[in-house]
Amino acid sequence: MFARGLHGHWQTSTFLVVLRCDQLNDPCVIDGPINGPTFHAYVEQILVPTLLRGDNVIIYNLGVHKGNAVSMYT
Repeated sequence: MFARGLHGHWQTSTFLVVLRCDQLNDPCVIDGPINGPTFHAYVEQILVPTLLRGDNVIIYNLGVHKGNAVSMYT
């Protein structure tokens, strides 16, 4: 007997999360692919308020991470 698979239109979802040494924080699921304005909003509204003195932020080499608005945090 064969298992039935899902049929239909697949859409992209983006998952953003803060990865700390001991836990995951501030998860966010975006309906669709990530873009510069959406990433900037996540950084400004969710990430920055949770940062503590001495925290390091590592941003992967992705095009949406390279905007002028994001670089002001570095």
